[in-house]
Formats: sequence, structure tokens, C-alpha cells
Amino acid sequence: MRIRLLVFCLLLGLSFGGCDAKEPASAHRSEDKSAAAPMSEPSGYDRPRESAPEEEARAASAYEAGAERKYDGRPTVVDALNQKAPEKKSPIERMIVYTAMLRLAVHSPLEALAQIEGVVAELGGYVQSSTRTRRVVRVPSARYHEAVRKLKGLGVVRDFSQSSLDVTEEFQDVVARMDNLQALKKRYEELLVAAVNMEERLAIERELRRISTELRILEERRRALSDQAAYATLTIDVEAIAPFVAAIRSPQPFGWVRSYGLASLYQ
Repeated sequence: MRIRLLVFCLLLGLSFGGCDAKEPASAHRSEDKSAAAPMSEPSGYDRPRESAPEEEARAASAYEAGAERKYDGRPTVVDALNQKAPEKKSPIERMIVYTAMLRLAVHSPLEALAQIEGVVAELGGYVQSSTRTRRVVRVPSARYHEAVRKLKGLGVVRDFSQSSLDVTEEFQDVVARMDNLQALKKRYEELLVAAVNMEERLAIERELRRISTELRILEERRRALSDQAAYATLTIDVEAIAPFVAAIRSPQPFGWVRSYGLASLYQ
């Protein structure tokens, strides 16, 4: 019995000794693993970002490389960003010359002429010329159609005609020719200063006189076109409405006259 108890105690002591020996080994292994862990970055680990100057230098080099490089002949994103938007051209304002002729029948020509002048003044126009039965008036082109409508309402319209002419291209041509002549005149004036003999000076002066004459003619035409386009021209004629006169038949003095076919002599 004692022998069995001794063997049991011996076995129990050996088992506890084995557990104590294993614990330091496992502790050593865990320490080794913890020491080796910093050598490899875990998943989701973020590396330290570069400093701001380094990022700006890298971005600048990439921008320069992209600006110089093309892919398959197509513009890069940098080219698209640097491309300027096309400038919008302002539309050309058309220059239209309006003219009209109006003939009115009225009860009182003098009163109608006064009304015509009042309408024209109200619209910002003026009377260009006048006679006993006619008025030639000018009204701003922007109010031309309004003027026609109001003038027609002053009487009975016997006749009306109107026309419009686009002089935009002619006006632009006149202005372009004037600009060219001005530049040529300036050049001749410089040559006149540098001329060394009388013959050259006389020839240059003749050209300057010719250019000045052409400029004066073109300036008059430019002013005329500008004035005609700014103000419409209307010619209004008035005439009196003839009074209505009923036909009066004279009485026949004798009834027997009708029987002889002589009634027409008394009509």
C-alpha cells in the first residue's frame, strides 16, 4: 500500500514539473513573435505622407510632362484646361432706311395738318418741309411703324406706299475706305516732310489734295446714310372730302307734258 502511494506521488510530481517546463518555452515563442512583428506592416497600415514641398514638386513635374505629351494625337486634359473659350462676336446692327407716302381724305385739311405735326412731335420727330396740303416729316426709325399707324388714323386712307432699304454694307464700305485713305494721307504727310526737292513736294501735295477731296465726299455720304437710317421719312398729302349733295328734281308744271315724251326737258 505504501509502495502504491509513493508511486502515485512520484507520478504527480513529474506531471507538475512538465507543465512548468513548457510555460517558459511558450513565453519565449510569444516574445519572439512580438519582436518580429514590426518588421512586416499589417494590412491597412498607412505609410507616412510626403511633405508638402515634395508633393508640389511631384505635381509640377507631372503637369509639365502632361503638357508636352500627346496620346494618339489627341489633346491631353492639360490642353483642354488651358484652351480658351471662343470669343462671341457681337451681332452687327442693321441700318434700315424707311420711306413712306400717305394720302388722306379729311373734312378739314388745316386741322388734319396740325394733327400730323402733333403726332410727329409726340414721337420725337420733326417737320422737314411743308406746303398748303403736304407735310414731309422725319421720325425715329425705331418708331416708324407706330407713326404710320397713328397717321393713318387721322383720316380716310386714299393711297399708301412704303419701302425699306438695308444700307449696312454700304455704310461699312464707306467707313473702311475712309480708314484706308486716312492711313494713306498720314503716309504722304510723312513723305512730304522727308522730301528733298521741289518736284517731289509738288507731286505729294497733289496726292494729298486728291485724298482730302475723296475723304470729304465719303464723309458726306457716311453722314447721309447715318441720318437716313436714324430717321424715317414720311410724305403725307391731305385732301378735303367732297360734301354730299342730293340731286333735286324740278317739278313738272303740266301733267300732259309726260304724255308727249317731253318730261326730260324739265329734269
